Parts: sequence; C-alpha cells; structure tokens
Amino acid sequence: MNSVYKKRFWRSLIILGSLITLLGILLLLRLSTDICEWWSRTVSRGFYYVFAPITKYIPFSLTEMFIIVAILGIGTWLFFVIRHLHRLSFRGSSHLWLKSGIIIVSFLLTYVGTAGMEYNRYPVDIPQYEGEPIEDGQVLYDMIKYYHDEYNACATVLGFNEETGEVNRPYTIDQLNRIISNEYAKLESDYFTKFTTNSKPMYLFNWLYREFQITGYSFAPLGEASINNLCTNSELPFTIAHEIAHSKGVMKEDEANLVAAYICLNSSDAYLKYSGLCRTYSSVLPFAKASNIEGAVLEITKTLDPRISEDRHYTYSYWEEHDFLSKASNFFNNIYLEIFGNENTDYYIDHTQTIVIDNDDGTKTYRISLYSPYQKMCIALYQKMQSK
Repeated sequence: MNSVYKKRFWRSLIILGSLITLLGILLLLRLSTDICEWWSRTVSRGFYYVFAPITKYIPFSLTEMFIIVAILGIGTWLFFVIRHLHRLSFRGSSHLWLKSGIIIVSFLLTYVGTAGMEYNRYPVDIPQYEGEPIEDGQVLYDMIKYYHDEYNACATVLGFNEETGEVNRPYTIDQLNRIISNEYAKLESDYFTKFTTNSKPMYLFNWLYREFQITGYSFAPLGEASINNLCTNSELPFTIAHEIAHSKGVMKEDEANLVAAYICLNSSDAYLKYSGLCRTYSSVLPFAKASNIEGAVLEITKTLDPRISEDRHYTYSYWEEHDFLSKASNFFNNIYLEIFGNENTDYYIDHTQTIVIDNDDGTKTYRISLYSPYQKMCIALYQKMQSK
C-alpha cells in the first residue's frame, strides 16, 4: 500500500511540475508581441475553431455552468481539506493538494494559452484617422453635425417607453446576433477570426452580475460570448458586439470597445447605430472646444431629440440604482487586468489629449494634441461616408 501511495504521489508531482514548467514557458513567450500575434493567429484561433462552432448552437451559457461547477468544486475541495486535517491524514491531504494543483494549473495553462496570449497582440486593425489634428473649424463642425443628425435620425425611427424614457428594443437576442454577425462579415482584416459566434443571455446570475455592473463576458477556452440580458436597451447591441469582439481575438477592453463602436456605427440599422452613438457622441463633441466653434456646436446640441436625453438619463439612473457591488467588481477586474500586463479600468475611458494656449488678451485656446481612439475611428468613418 505504501508503495502504491508513493507511485501515485510521485506521478502526480511529476505531472504538476511539468504543467508548471509549461505555464512558465508560456508566460515567458507572451512577453514577445510578435510571438503573441503568431500564437493568436494559429494556436488560439485553432482552439476557437474547434470549440466555438459547437458552443455557438448550445442554447444556454456554458460559462455560467462552468462557474457553478467551479463553485461546487471549491466547496467540495474545502470539505475534503477540512476532513483530512481533522483526521491528521498526511497521505490524503497531500494527494488532494496535488490533484487540486494539477486541475488549477491545467486551467491556467488553457486560459493563458488562449486569452492570455491575445492580450499582448498587435493593436487592433480597425479604420482610424492617423493624420495631424484637424484645425479647420468648418470640417469639424460638419462632422459633429453629421453624427448629431444621425443620432436624431435613429431616435426618430426607434420607439421609446413613455413611462421610463428608455429606448425600445426592436429585436430579440437571436435577431441581434444575426444582424451583428452580418456586420462583422464586412470586416476585411484577417486580424479577426472569420467564424462569428453568438452571444448568449445569462439567466442564472444575471441579477447578481447587474449589482457588479457586469453587462457581459467572454470565455476564450469555450469560444463563448455571454451577455447580461438585464443591461439597458441602449447598451445591448454595443455589449453584444463587444463580447463577440473578445471571441474573435480582441481581448483588450478598450480595443473591444473600439471594435464594437465601429460595428454599430458602420451599420445601416438604426438600433445598432443608436447604440454606437450612445457610446461615442460625447467623444465627438470635444472637437468643438478644440477648434473654437463651441457657440455654433452649442446651437446644434440644443436640437438633440429630447428622447435621447431621457434615455441617457434612464441608463445613468438605472446603474446608479444597481451599484451595490460595483466597487468589488472594479477591484477584482483591476487585479485581473494587471496580471495580464494591462492598465486598470481607467483605460476603458476614451481620453483625448489637449493643450491649452494662453492668449495675450487673457483668453485660452484649446488644441487637440492627440485624438482618442473613438475620435480617430469617428473621423475615419466620417471620411469614408463622405467619399461615397
């Protein structure tokens, strides 16, 4: 019996040591952006092509099932740890720790080998303006007015809830999946995987995710995108596009936001475009201050459909009401991001770099020194629309 125990012990120890070594090698490899890009286009993408076509057609979120299994597994593990400690069983506890280590390191190896490597890819390939900051006030005015008019046009087509002011949702989740999948098919870059999965509503813990202010997540090992169906209607298309972007190889949050904004704004569908404008409209308006056309743009903003403002207020109030666990969510999300070498959640915000010039008459002149990602994308998309 003692001989059998020793064989099992050393076999488990060798397996665990081998897995830890492989994980260490993988973590060293991910320090190279070139290797991560190659790995993402080959190994990670191959993994996705195996599992995503299967998980796409399973009607419920496997990730939610995985979370439940993980919670039950942790509970079971704690039970056996306490039992072995109570019995002072060295053999039982050591074997349990080795088995647990093998399971945990295997999971980490799988996750780093999929999502982890994709965090250090080349910048996402989405059309962006790369020229010098535009100083022509008329050009900037026309661009602001274009997006303003598009916003109003979408609101005119869509309906709004008379009691809450929230925009109505004209499609089911399945219909949105099909529409957004068609939009992704328009992307010509091979940066993204060709196969597009479906997003799946989360039903079991959606109320809890809402208090964490989690609107969705993507689980790379399963090639699955899940969305919280309790998020507001104005956010839903953007959230689906965002989570699908993760599944297509875009792991960084700011880049997934950029892809989702492009997918929505580039669409001819009013609901998708409305969702994209809800996210990007506030990034377009700073063009006015930086080109000293604030007065003219202020007159434009006064004509914004009041239903848009009511919907924006509803969304703000909704998340203010469901804010119980948001700080905890932000704390753990920051830890997760920093583990994979990214900045904290502050970089989710679309930042513009400006310079202030003090004039001789005491006034100030603002100039944009570096456009934000949303602004670069909006300029490129506007120029594309104008060239048609």
